[in-house]
Amino acid sequence: MASKAMSEQHYADELQSRVHTTQSNSRYSNIDVDSKAIQARMDLIYLQKFWKMMLDIFQTNPYNFFTWGLKLGEDQDTILRDLCEILPHQFWSGSTTNLRYMLQKAIYLRIKNHVPPLGPNAEMEGATLEGEQGAITLNGYYDEWVDCADALETKASPIFWELRNIVRGTDVSGSPVEEKYFILERIDLQNIRTCLDNMYEQGAFAASVDAHYLAYIQSRSVRWDSLLPVTKEELRYCEEFSIFKRRREYLAGRPDTTICDGYYWWIPYWLSPKCDPRLQHTMTKYSDSWMIGPVELSPESVENMDPKLAMYEAGGRLVKIDFDGRMDRDREFGQVRETSYD
Repeated sequence: MASKAMSEQHYADELQSRVHTTQSNSRYSNIDVDSKAIQARMDLIYLQKFWKMMLDIFQTNPYNFFTWGLKLGEDQDTILRDLCEILPHQFWSGSTTNLRYMLQKAIYLRIKNHVPPLGPNAEMEGATLEGEQGAITLNGYYDEWVDCADALETKASPIFWELRNIVRGTDVSGSPVEEKYFILERIDLQNIRTCLDNMYEQGAFAASVDAHYLAYIQSRSVRWDSLLPVTKEELRYCEEFSIFKRRREYLAGRPDTTICDGYYWWIPYWLSPKCDPRLQHTMTKYSDSWMIGPVELSPESVENMDPKLAMYEAGGRLVKIDFDGRMDRDREFGQVRETSYD
């Protein structure tokens, strides 16, 4: 317990230090990471609460959670409110992988012809696709991913079966974009909530969704104000830094995975010929926020972000320039190239 408290204090001190550095650094303070998007997000009532709960319960940045094709629907604030209410549930076991997969599954069941749920496969960690057998190995890792997903569903089969029964008959046809991305809507959270409460009534869980949520809020009532991010200033910094980080990942050609899932850069099983070809789009065409569309940027704002990175956007196309001096695996992206958002 003492170790965790020291860790939290260290994180708080580090965040305060970075916020102070950001304010005092004239080069960074003039950065317009995306003023329109940032301000719109800062106006969301439940954004700070969502950050606090994700850091406290899952010890992760929300931007690491909204990966693997998972996006927010249009009613962002209400969705965040409803999402916060299921975060403390025991079914997730403190794992964002479990939570993300359940959300993806609910979306997959609601939208006809949707791509299958995505997610990390622990068996893949540390593997590579080097050598002539790369394509064969890629298919092998795809098979492992399928087995891993099947094992997860088997382990929690009553819950997924209940969710399937709840959604059955209410599924709708989606647009090509809705079929490729996992766009979270309120109905998905309502279906999951109903599923968890039904399973509680059947004795699968110790408490209802409401009881889990209220118990969590009561347990944090004394120190809620001290949970990070504490102030709106810290929240803005966290948003700006996270968007900047995801933008760099996208420009480097990396897939829509979390920071800790780096090994998927080398084993992209969604490129397997056996995999749904739409998943390639899902994993490689993503924005730097939780929404679908690209962010409009001025050349000046991006040049100020990183002296080794410059880009401009025109007509929906993004040009990436100069990654010289970064890590070796990024050198191949050192030339100017174009990527379309469509």
